[in-house]
Amino acid sequence: DDESETSSRRGMRPGVGARALRLICLALVVTSGRGEGEDDESEIECDDIANAHLEECRMHYEGQLSAMIQARSKGVAERKKKQDKDFVAHIWNLMDEKVNVRFMDGSKQGVDVGDLESMEDYVTNTYHHHTFRFHNKRTGEIMGKLTMYEDCKVYFLPPKSRKTMATPLYKKVMEDVKTHCPGYANEEGRWKYEIWFDKAE
Repeated sequence: DDESETSSRRGMRPGVGARALRLICLALVVTSGRGEGEDDESEIECDDIANAHLEECRMHYEGQLSAMIQARSKGVAERKKKQDKDFVAHIWNLMDEKVNVRFMDGSKQGVDVGDLESMEDYVTNTYHHHTFRFHNKRTGEIMGKLTMYEDCKVYFLPPKSRKTMATPLYKKVMEDVKTHCPGYANEEGRWKYEIWFDKAE
């Protein structure tokens, strides 16, 4: 897997594993109690573990456990499908400096895929969560990284000069970002599509 997978900034939702474990334990109690009769016809509270051996509760917990397993399997399959689908991405260098582009394949140095002049774009076939690192061609300094997302097809290295921001090319790139990267409009989620810097490097 590429480096971006190991540097993912998303975490798993807490509590899912504990809930699954509780359902499995209850299912074991249910299984061990099958065949026992119950004469009480009052409303059954399946949340009470004392009732776990009852047929109604057995069906209740087995249904919940089955639904959870199916949902988990579907989620894994969808993530794998998304990662396996390639797409074309444009990366614009709007900085004043020429940069060297490296695909992060898991190695420390990455794979050198060429240089990018100021105000030029790099077009590549890539995959969801692939990451590219950019170096100042003149000094070798790391400028930052960009992680690819399937729902975003246009990326850019931000300019530092107000003069660059006034150019027709900059305005065109911003329009392309709005069109081909809808998530960029969401300020809370925009960090996913912007260049980031790993201080550990």
